[in-house]
Amino acid sequence: MHTRSSPNEARDSTQYSNSDILQGNRCTFTVEFQPATEPGFWKLPHIWTRTKASMVYSTFEQQDSFSEEHSDLCLVQLLGTGTNSSQPCRLSDFCKTLMTRPGCSGYCLSHQLLFFLSARMTECTKGLFRQSQCYMNLFCANMMDLNRRAEAIGYAYPTRDLFMENIMFCGIGGFSKFYKLRWLEAILSWQKPQKGCFGKPAAEDEELPKAIQYQQHLLRRLKRREKQFTDGCSSHNTAMAVAALGGFIYVLAELPPADGELWPPTPTPPSSH
Repeated sequence: MHTRSSPNEARDSTQYSNSDILQGNRCTFTVEFQPATEPGFWKLPHIWTRTKASMVYSTFEQQDSFSEEHSDLCLVQLLGTGTNSSQPCRLSDFCKTLMTRPGCSGYCLSHQLLFFLSARMTECTKGLFRQSQCYMNLFCANMMDLNRRAEAIGYAYPTRDLFMENIMFCGIGGFSKFYKLRWLEAILSWQKPQKGCFGKPAAEDEELPKAIQYQQHLLRRLKRREKQFTDGCSSHNTAMAVAALGGFIYVLAELPPADGELWPPTPTPPSSH
């Protein structure tokens, strides 16, 4: 006999379906990026290099057209974990263009570096990946420029997340100049003393000069997977702080500080391999 569902039953069914969908999406994401979460995938640098100011773009893209979905798609192609079960290191023309597009800033730029870092960890060496070090040199030169811009405007809150992400990725890439002691001190000062997390300061100036607003336009973007909590803690901000601080601990153990910098004891690597 057919019975009519009550409104509460119908609502519960809808909530269950949505939860099930979210769980399915989470599982798919975990499977596709599983290689990058395995122990030993991320290798710490032992040879250090520095950025070159001559490689900084004369202008950045005015519109932030970066898409985390497209970035994820290209990383999945690179890892070879997509539904078509392709081999690692194979790329579509779309991904080749996206990940080498000049003039990117913000998270577009950091995810271009993430792509080539992942290629290095996956040991991709053919085709486009013969120039991996050249692209990494280019991207980190521009990420250093953006970090200096963030410092110049007093590390306004919207710039901090990207600032720390740039330190994390370029640090893993072997660029020692990102480990400045004054940047370490700045990051430590952003931690919420009672909660231990990182996120939005308790009070932030509402009015900013137009020049600073322009700098923020280049440096900020909301993360699709970001979680902002009512107490001001930020999941992504805290993760970036932990990763950046971990890099500082590694480098401080390896390199003695001098004049506010951490200097590499080994020769710089070649420009490409």
